[in-house]
Amino acid sequence: MLLKPVNKNLALLSAFFGIASMVLFAVAQSAYFGASLVLRDGGGMTTFSPDQRHALAYLGVRMSQTIATLFLLLYGIASALRGYLMMRSGYLPRVIGILFMIGGAGFFLRSVTYLLAPSLSTQLLLIPMAFAAIPLMIWLLVRGGRIAAVA
Repeated sequence: MLLKPVNKNLALLSAFFGIASMVLFAVAQSAYFGASLVLRDGGGMTTFSPDQRHALAYLGVRMSQTIATLFLLLYGIASALRGYLMMRSGYLPRVIGILFMIGGAGFFLRSVTYLLAPSLSTQLLLIPMAFAAIPLMIWLLVRGGRIAAVA
């Protein structure tokens, strides 16, 4: 809602990618915690051998990791769009918008490299988002309630 006056369609697209990424995150967490259910002795799991149960649990963890990577992809797109809208808004600091675009690109690149070239993928691509989110939090705490359009 805060960024809607800048560009209604981009704000809506950003919100869509944000919601879709959160749904993927919930699915990834479900797969992650579902893996632990396979390792318990209850619920008919004793019919599987320990090796089969370990393989199923490992599959659940791997599925969770892959789905979480897709979450990062969509979240990166949403963050980059929000960064662009922040940069253009005039009432949020321009530099924070630029940092959000860089952070979103880092999330996006981390996902793409993980899926297409795993040997090139690194967690370091996620660090730029901290350099965007932390200043935004501080700015909102200090100045957030007194936003005035900057010309």
